[in-house]
Amino acid sequence: MRRRGWLCRRHFIGGGGWHSLCRMVITVLLRRMYMFKKALPVWAKEQENEFAVTLGFYCKVPQAQESAVLRVATSGFYRVFINGEFVYYGPIRCAHGHYRVDEVPLFDRLTRSENHIAVEVVNYAVDSFASLQQPGFIQMEWEQDGAVLAVTDVKATSFTYYQLMQRERKIQRYSVQRTFAEAYHLSPDTDAWRMGGISPDAQPCELAQQEDKTLLPRELPYHTFPSVSPVTVCSCGTVTVGQPPEKLYRNRSLDTTAYTGVPIEEQPFVLTDDIQCLTTTPVDVVAREYTGTTFLKANGYEILSLARECTGFIRLTVHCDAPATLLVTFDEILTSEGDVSALRMQCVNILRLDLQPGTHTFMTMEPYGFKYVKVMAFTGDVTVTDLQLVEYVHPYPCKTSLPGGDEQEKAIYEAAWHTLRQNAADLFTDCPTRERAGWLCDSFFIGRVAQFFTGETLMEKQFLENFILPDRLPDVPDGMVPMCYPSDHRNGEFILNWGLWYVAELDDYTRRTGDTTLAERSRDLVYRMVRYLQTIENKDGLLDRLPSWAFVEWSKANDLVMDINFPNNMIYQYMLRAAGHLYGDTLLLDKADALKQTILVRSFNGEFFVDNEVYRDGVPVSTGETSETCQYHAFFFGVATPESHPQLWKTLTTEFGPQRAITGAYPKVYPSNAFTGNVLRLDVLLRYGLYEQCRREVVGYYADMARITGTLWENMTSTASCNHGFAAYPAYLLYYAMQQKEPPFTLR
Repeated sequence: MRRRGWLCRRHFIGGGGWHSLCRMVITVLLRRMYMFKKALPVWAKEQENEFAVTLGFYCKVPQAQESAVLRVATSGFYRVFINGEFVYYGPIRCAHGHYRVDEVPLFDRLTRSENHIAVEVVNYAVDSFASLQQPGFIQMEWEQDGAVLAVTDVKATSFTYYQLMQRERKIQRYSVQRTFAEAYHLSPDTDAWRMGGISPDAQPCELAQQEDKTLLPRELPYHTFPSVSPVTVCSCGTVTVGQPPEKLYRNRSLDTTAYTGVPIEEQPFVLTDDIQCLTTTPVDVVAREYTGTTFLKANGYEILSLARECTGFIRLTVHCDAPATLLVTFDEILTSEGDVSALRMQCVNILRLDLQPGTHTFMTMEPYGFKYVKVMAFTGDVTVTDLQLVEYVHPYPCKTSLPGGDEQEKAIYEAAWHTLRQNAADLFTDCPTRERAGWLCDSFFIGRVAQFFTGETLMEKQFLENFILPDRLPDVPDGMVPMCYPSDHRNGEFILNWGLWYVAELDDYTRRTGDTTLAERSRDLVYRMVRYLQTIENKDGLLDRLPSWAFVEWSKANDLVMDINFPNNMIYQYMLRAAGHLYGDTLLLDKADALKQTILVRSFNGEFFVDNEVYRDGVPVSTGETSETCQYHAFFFGVATPESHPQLWKTLTTEFGPQRAITGAYPKVYPSNAFTGNVLRLDVLLRYGLYEQCRREVVGYYADMARITGTLWENMTSTASCNHGFAAYPAYLLYYAMQQKEPPFTLR
């Protein structure tokens, strides 16, 4: 039935007359199919496209006898409180114009004869990589013991609804890739509405019904939200407010001509400006156990540490006897001076709470990733208690364990699991910090390791399905896919070879799961991509002068992407091969074979594969430049094998690897970075049976990462994300290297 509903929507929606009637009928059927019995989509009147609007919905229900469920679909993000306690956050992110319906079972949470239900929902209405710029709506109903007790409907009164005003809306973005940073003004009664009380920050508002939505089932398990507390006080001291530095740092997200946001002159304060006016003076740097309470005099601070980097919502209780401002900064690592950088990776790792006298219990609306957190009394004396991180992580448990290994290998394996679970909360993401975006290429490796750890593939299916749900993917040429999705790319930028990875992953997923349905549903998109790529080929069938963002990895290899880039053409020949096998297309298979032979002739110089050719007087000429990553592309994508290129294979396996940073061997071959080069290297070592070497090199590349943050990193240094989804892949490599057998997931 679900599949039939999907097919109807895809093939009959559009146009007028008969098509309009079909659309209306199908919408009603979809609404029933996905369990809304009475609720309609609503939002604050005339605020559907306003930035960062937060609404609150309240109702009171009796204790349930048998069942209680909250159904929610929204364009934004919501969270649920029952009797004042946080119980849930959602939804599952989905493609443009499509919304997954949560049906949250909450029977066990109704512990009183009268229970207070409060739902907060925010719609950001700005373009980002982490969420979509779409008109605001929420569709919600509370069903209990078979009866619908509360619904969203402009004609219904079962929910009391408010616009919540405590969050500062005119504020800078958290990063270019995410929406807004968080700052609040709080009174002791700010959240009184959650218990049926009166709040100065909860203003009655008028709702307007929104157009019907295309709804899909959630399918994934529901999250449980365990909490993690700091274990150590790293240091404490004072912060002095002074003049801004001579050269004030302002990241590019403040440029509202390039990125949607609030002009800086309209912001009441600029968090990143204020933080640069502070000078930290440590008083005590001897680590001690965190006891759960931090007393801060005005301008005092304390830096706390979790046992490892974690991801979720910051929750704390803070008390002040006079008006005060609490600043909270956080990051994955400490600076060389032992401080917390609030600005690393061009993020705004700053939370600001302006407090009226009293006691406040607070939790961020957005999830963040960090190991270290710094609490500062910017003004006034404050007492902070029970600071926690409420985890928002993968909903599936780990079902595998490492069969032996030394302490470093065990630490890497555990770090890989924590990296995976933080980068697969509702969607495969690159990182849980700077972006929270569903990046292709990263997802290829996350998909494998997620199945390895949990045995489940439904999240990967949804990830890939998102690319085929819209009739037309926005912001990219017809036939191409966004580099990350669900995301907005208003500048039209895309990474072409990430689209090639999409087809590679679709093929990999199909072979790993036996599910051919998704590939068949994706046929049209794949063939449109094939046709689009033909427009970029030269007379030899090579992709030539890639449009938009030509990318290989964050290394010198990225300087060699023009005009004809061989690593990307190696992916292209594999993409053609994968598509040919998926759809039984011998023409594509023949084309892949021909392209492979062209690459062998044009790229291999007898010693190494050369990265690129450039045009001189209209003729493509080899640059002679070689990167380590180019060699791994050749072996990973089947252009070369140990049998076809034995001397190169010997050189790579004896002279390259983690030790090359010390030996300096082959200085003219530019070294790889963590992604994709080192990951591809480790994969081919395992694929071709060098099990012990694979184990040694996994330790060589990743042991320090596991020790420092308990997660695995984007780069080989901590200059970028220290928690990147693809980096969970070494767990899969270690496991099969220890078993000394070829892994079950390999390329064709």
